[in-house]
Amino acid sequence: MDLDTMKKNWEKLSDEIEKQKSITDKLIIDMTKEKYNNNLRRILVPEIIGAIICFSAAIYALIHFDRLDTWYFQILGVLFLISLIIFPMIVLRSIFSLSEISIGNGTSKEMIDRFIQKRKNLLLVQKITAVSNFVLLFTTLPVTSKVMNNKDIFLEPMKLILFVLIMGTFLFFFTTWYLKSLKKKTQNMQKMLEDLAY
Repeated sequence: MDLDTMKKNWEKLSDEIEKQKSITDKLIIDMTKEKYNNNLRRILVPEIIGAIICFSAAIYALIHFDRLDTWYFQILGVLFLISLIIFPMIVLRSIFSLSEISIGNGTSKEMIDRFIQKRKNLLLVQKITAVSNFVLLFTTLPVTSKVMNNKDIFLEPMKLILFVLIMGTFLFFFTTWYLKSLKKKTQNMQKMLEDLAY
């Protein structure tokens, strides 16, 4: 075998190795995208279901808003509607922003930096929403009791106190669990992107 033939064979082999590497890189990127999107869906689907429930309750309360016949019920009703409409929209928007991460396009550092920023934003929004849930807690029973049964729950303070204590305890533990779960899921997504980059 002469030198030219060896050189051609070597170039051919190098081209095949480069093609194989390119195919392998594309497969890795595609698999990472799929895993990333699956994790994103695990975060998004429960939030969409929760948002639908919130929007449905808000529509019902809005249709029957005229039953809130005193100034304090109207203030509670407005706070109730804000909690049920605005906060789910903000949360969904912050989750959808994670889908804007372009895996495999641009530099790895830019991709990871964008994800970290969007992740921080999502966790901050969820913490703010967790606090707003306590506002919702204090408005839910009075507003729903008045809208559905035309009862003033403030005339039965023990029921209101008992509701706030039980639901507040449940809400505290549920929110703590959910925030830890969300943090873990988004950490896993970040690790996927970092593994892809290095």
